[in-house]
Amino acid sequence: MLENLRKTVSEANQELYRSGLIRLSWGSVSGIDRKRNLIAITPDDLSYESLTPNDLVIIDMSGKVIQGKHEASRDAFTHIELYKNFPEIGGVTHTHSVYATIFAQANREIPIYGTMHCDYFADTISVTPKHQLEENNEHHTTMAGKDIIKTVAAETVMKTPGILIHGDGPITWGEDPIISVKNAKAMEAIAEIAFGTCILNIAPNC
Repeated sequence: MLENLRKTVSEANQELYRSGLIRLSWGSVSGIDRKRNLIAITPDDLSYESLTPNDLVIIDMSGKVIQGKHEASRDAFTHIELYKNFPEIGGVTHTHSVYATIFAQANREIPIYGTMHCDYFADTISVTPKHQLEENNEHHTTMAGKDIIKTVAAETVMKTPGILIHGDGPITWGEDPIISVKNAKAMEAIAEIAFGTCILNIAPNC
C-alpha cells in the first residue's frame, strides 16, 4: 500500500538522519496521500539507520493504524492536525535539533536577523503557547497540533513553513516530505546563527 509514498518518506527520513538533526529516535517525518487521506509516518522508537520503506506506518486521519508492524510515531497527532487544516501541506518533519530546540524550550521565537532567514521563512519563527508539560503524550501532541493551528495563519503557512513547539522542538512542513526535511535543515542553521547573534548582542565586545 502506498509504495511510492513510503519510498519518499523513507528517503526523507534517511536525509534527516544524514543531516545530523536526529538523535536516538527523537523525530519523525510523514507524507500524505490526499486522494486516500492516508499518512505514511516514521514508526515509534526505531533506529533511523535501519529504517526501510516497509517499516513505515500507514495511518488514517484519526490516527488509526491501517498498515504496519510497528506503532506510529508518538508525534502522529501533531502531523494529523497540520494535514487536516492546511491542504497545501504534503509533508511534515519534527526534530529535536539542538539550536531550534533550545529556542523552543526557552519559549523564545527566532526573529529575522539576516537574509538567510528570509530565504526560507518570510517572518519570525513563532513559538506555540506555553503549557504545563505532561506525561500523556497523545494529549500533548494533539494539543501541540491545535496550538500550531491557532498560531499559524492560513495565508502564510507555506511562506513561513515551520514553528517551534514550546517545551518540545521544531516542526516544519512543505509540499512533500523531502521539502519538509529541507526546511528543518534550514531552520536549524538559522537557529544556530540566531543563537550566536543573540549572544553577541548581549556582549558586543566579547
